[in-house]
Amino acid sequence: MRTFIALEPSVDLRARLARLNRDLEPLFPGVRWSRPDNIHLTLRFLGEIDPSDLEQLIRVISQAAAQSSCPVLQAGHAGWFGSPREPRVVWLGLRDNAELEALAGAVETSLLAAGFGAADKPFKAHLTLARPKKPLPRPLDREVLERMTGNDWPLWEPRQVLIIKSTLRPEGPQYETLAALPLGGAG
Repeated sequence: MRTFIALEPSVDLRARLARLNRDLEPLFPGVRWSRPDNIHLTLRFLGEIDPSDLEQLIRVISQAAAQSSCPVLQAGHAGWFGSPREPRVVWLGLRDNAELEALAGAVETSLLAAGFGAADKPFKAHLTLARPKKPLPRPLDREVLERMTGNDWPLWEPRQVLIIKSTLRPEGPQYETLAALPLGGAG
């Protein structure tokens, strides 16, 4: 069962992300954009886990979430992983946030202690906008992306940490929330 731990963007932010995707489409011909309802902030990708480990995973993440505060988050500028001509992912970054870093650290520490293994990449707070499958006709321009995405994004305060199952399909991933675990202080 392919799983990850995430925070869900607010409804306002999802609506703004849908508009951003439409605005960016001319820069990325032929790119498949993330559906706004699928966009999330991944705290930790687990990959394949045995379904029998789900109960332990819920317990471990529940404890980490309960001991963490609700961060107030805001998106920042767009960027990409990979080269400007062949990006693997185009993303919208988040502004630095100590509470978010602490939450991601608590999740990682808890998963390690429970035997789920270490993350294969360091945590980088971002919302995935697109995953280009082939080289772009022209390289990405960081200044253009930052100008198009650097406006004032709405603040959002996640109240729960989600454990999500991801099923890969030809038309894009299908996500199913397996558990929604309250963050400390969330009512």
